[in-house]
Amino acid sequence: MRIRAKLTILFAGLTGILLVVAAFFGYYLVQRELTEKIERELSSAVIMHANDLNNNLLSKKKLLEISWYNLEFEAQYGKITPAMLSGYKQADPELTDMYFAFVTGEYIDGSGWVPPAGYDPRQRPWYRQAMEAGRITVTPPYFELVTQQMALAIAMPVRNAQGQIYGVAAADVLLKTLVEKLTWAAAYDGGYAYLLDRNGTILLHPEEALLGVNVVQSPDYQNDLKEVIQRMQREEQGWGRYFYKEHQRLVYFKQVPEVQWTLVMSVPEDVAYAPLRQWALLFLGILFAATGLMAGVSFWVAKRISRPLDELVAQVKRIGEGEAVEEVQASGYYELDDLAVAFNRMAEGLQESFAELSRQGEENAAQLRSFQEITGHLITQGESTQALFAVVTKDVIRLVGGLHSVISTLNESKEGWVVRQSTGPYSLPVGFQSGLSVGVTEEVLRRGEVVFVPDYHSYAKALSYFKEIPIGSCLGLPLQIGGAAVGVLVVAWSQKMAVIDVRTDSILRQYANIVSAALARAQDHEYMYELAYIDELTGLPNRRNFYKQLQEKLAAGETLLGGYVFLLDLDNLKLINDSLGHSQGDRFICAVAAALKCRVPESGIVARLGGDEFGLWLSASDCQEAGLVASELLQSIEDGETEGEHPLHITASMGIAAYPRDGLTVEELLQNADAALYEAKDSGKNAWRMCTRELVQESREKLFLSNALRSAIVNREFSLAFQPIVDAAKNLVAFEALLRWRSAEYGQVPPGKFIPLAEQCGLMPLIGQWVMEQACWFADQLRQQGLGQIRVHVNVSAQQLEDEAFCGMVEDLLRAKLQDRRAIILEVTESVFMASIGQAVTSLHELKQQGLTLSMDDFGEGFSSLAQLLRLPFESLKISRTLVQNLGDDERHMQYIAAIVEMMHALDMEVVAEGVETELEWQSVGICGFDLVQGYYIARPLTADAALEWARENENQQSV
Repeated sequence: MRIRAKLTILFAGLTGILLVVAAFFGYYLVQRELTEKIERELSSAVIMHANDLNNNLLSKKKLLEISWYNLEFEAQYGKITPAMLSGYKQADPELTDMYFAFVTGEYIDGSGWVPPAGYDPRQRPWYRQAMEAGRITVTPPYFELVTQQMALAIAMPVRNAQGQIYGVAAADVLLKTLVEKLTWAAAYDGGYAYLLDRNGTILLHPEEALLGVNVVQSPDYQNDLKEVIQRMQREEQGWGRYFYKEHQRLVYFKQVPEVQWTLVMSVPEDVAYAPLRQWALLFLGILFAATGLMAGVSFWVAKRISRPLDELVAQVKRIGEGEAVEEVQASGYYELDDLAVAFNRMAEGLQESFAELSRQGEENAAQLRSFQEITGHLITQGESTQALFAVVTKDVIRLVGGLHSVISTLNESKEGWVVRQSTGPYSLPVGFQSGLSVGVTEEVLRRGEVVFVPDYHSYAKALSYFKEIPIGSCLGLPLQIGGAAVGVLVVAWSQKMAVIDVRTDSILRQYANIVSAALARAQDHEYMYELAYIDELTGLPNRRNFYKQLQEKLAAGETLLGGYVFLLDLDNLKLINDSLGHSQGDRFICAVAAALKCRVPESGIVARLGGDEFGLWLSASDCQEAGLVASELLQSIEDGETEGEHPLHITASMGIAAYPRDGLTVEELLQNADAALYEAKDSGKNAWRMCTRELVQESREKLFLSNALRSAIVNREFSLAFQPIVDAAKNLVAFEALLRWRSAEYGQVPPGKFIPLAEQCGLMPLIGQWVMEQACWFADQLRQQGLGQIRVHVNVSAQQLEDEAFCGMVEDLLRAKLQDRRAIILEVTESVFMASIGQAVTSLHELKQQGLTLSMDDFGEGFSSLAQLLRLPFESLKISRTLVQNLGDDERHMQYIAAIVEMMHALDMEVVAEGVETELEWQSVGICGFDLVQGYYIARPLTADAALEWARENENQQSV
């Protein structure tokens, strides 16, 4: 019986495996044969029609070549007529027109079509291609004027008796005639054929929108389609697949050698392989049927074998449900008989064990209910760490029958311990402290492990506090965080015990773990609070904490008498960090924090808001005079001196906002104090400023303007005005490009207001690039109108010179926009070099190497030294309006300016007078020897069109 069962199962398995293998092998052979048949059929169709198309075009060429040799004979006698051309066209009904163009431009059309006035056949593609080839050729498709349709032409140069080309004869074949020949591909559902030229451009396609499209160069098509098209350009014939319009398509292609086109047949892959799908469905049906049959046979055999086991399974279920078990009878199968005997013996043993387990289960259930009650108590009452400690100490005594329990932790100095919670008649009071010298707590903390004292009164390190208290045994368990003992849970009993039973030990260890987790959670919470609200370097509240505390004070009504917000910013801390290192800068920050903390009362707030910025709050009762307090604070910072190798001093600037005068919310107070801080910095630093109504208004105006400024370029609100610069004879030499902004919201905004704001917002590099592009355009317009000698001056800001990418941007722009880069002169104000001499000089020398002319603007407004001017690569100098104004009123003034001009001439520099507005100033600058003049006396700034007109008129006047 055993061999029969095994053979039955083995036979069913082997038969099933062989059936599946044979089925899959048969499917593979049929699939391969069908695939090859389909691909041969499609490939043969493409090759056949490509050859037909090639032969058709070849026959037309041969026919026309024969006809046009006759034309060569007729051309010698000038007998070419429309009727003659029409007669030749009748030789092939697919030809739509035949025509002839003489090299002189004369044109004869076989259809009688009269060309429009100005028509030159020599400009048509068929004429040019035939002349270039010198032989009969087929042109790419083009728009045919007679039929107003796309066509291709077969053209051939015609020669006279001397062998010279007399003209070109050509005949047209409409593309739609060829399209009709491609309909054979529609025999496949969704299939079509199309033609490509040698460059991959679509010549014929059922979709008219694709005609003339170069798929390889267009970004609108996927890479797989482009790769197949590129293969068509390289290979004579082949096949491929690509995804197009939500379908995977098969393509077969063959070149048409006569015209170097490629004929392509495209068929949806699911349509081409439809026979394969039908065969796959049939195969799956057969396979499922055979599998089902084998499964049924196997199931029948297995059921026959497993029926005797059902009785054993039923008896096992009865054991699991606690019911009485009946003796299992023999079944007649040898193995199952042995199993029945063994099962009956096991059932008897299990019934005896159930009784013992039932008794132990009742005891464990009572203990489990107690622990669940404790756990629920901890969850509901453990809102805080202290509340959890209280629950633990109480429940520990209740569960283990202790006299008292105590939870202690290390104090802040880590040199002693303090009681956090205690329960019991003789327990230590909360807050009790002791050193690390006596007690169970000390020993547990030192050893980091459980300490059990069987007889406490004989314990050498017993606390004197418990000398008169009847304590028998004592157990201390460490409370650990990260493996280090930070506290102790101590439980004492009135009776003496030799050992701690397993149940008590387990309960106490579980509670010690709970308390350890609570302490770790409290420590993490404290650490997270410090990360979120405390500055790591100074230990002061950070910006978020300052905001929170100040908001709480305002909400709680602690500021009824008012108060002040101070924003303090250290001056030139970046210079210290860059020159001495950030560690030295951090020492300054810590020293300032300590100085501020010493001078602000506890009711106030001192915070480090970030970097070199601090925030303070003082109530009106602590600060009777805000200005006096600010001066004292600034003086204390300036007087402070760091210790170490570099004993340096530092200064600060401060802005003050008063509550409630300057704001009712934290945001308003900080914003207005920040505006006052910037005013203090602009005044020269190491100063304080109180917020005023005018300052608030100015700050808001700057905010609104800066927001509008960011969108001005996108909204095309900027424009350039061009002011003429002339020589002593009033001949136009150059224009200065002046930036103007007409805001859609604020109207015309003065440059003196928005340019400094753009520099503060970091927008000058972007705006400057736009100005440079427009100036290059204007210079190119001057060149196109024959005024290329006139230059354009463009102003450059400090931010642009400090940008390392600026010189590269200028080089790229000039190379792309201008033929002569000398048409642009860059103007740099004198104040730039007072702020950033190093990077500015580097940028200027690089611009000079690029071939640009450089000019210093507003000379005389700053404090540039002559030595500094000598090492700068300037070729031109603009004297500021402040020096030119009222020039003729003072002889000493005239001599001073004349000396400057003479000195600049000695340095081979061109000198420009800026801001000339009166006749007297005009005459005076001439006397002083200025080379060029600019100002309202000459002309006001003009629009681009007006400036071009002004330049043309000036040029005409010069010529007269």
